[in-house]
Amino acid sequence: MQVFIRNIELFLSGAGIVVILVVPLFMEIQLLSIWQIAAITAILVGLIHGFILWAIRRKQRKVRNEALNDVRIMLNDVINNNLSIISLTSRLYGGESEKAKAATEEIAQAIESISTALDTISEESIRTWKAKY
Repeated sequence: MQVFIRNIELFLSGAGIVVILVVPLFMEIQLLSIWQIAAITAILVGLIHGFILWAIRRKQRKVRNEALNDVRIMLNDVINNNLSIISLTSRLYGGESEKAKAATEEIAQAIESISTALDTISEESIRTWKAKY
């Protein structure tokens, strides 16, 4: 079954060609020639083939988006927990100097930036990131 699913386009194309070649042999319509019947059959097979592939791609996109959402939630949880520890530690051990306050503020901005990036992870944002690098 996995072989069929992995190569469904090839199997559908092969089945379509068989149907296009076999149907005209069984149809004996006096008004149409064998090539006209084959052309009509090819159009219908192409439409059905296109619809099946569209449905499969739609399902794959849905599964991919669900997996991406699960990864985003997991990363958000793990990273935000660690960022909270960093934030708390920087406040506890930062001291009262201006330099320590500035460092703590930079850490807070970095934490906010990371949290925002995690919240906006999507297929499009990954594609944009890949194009950038």
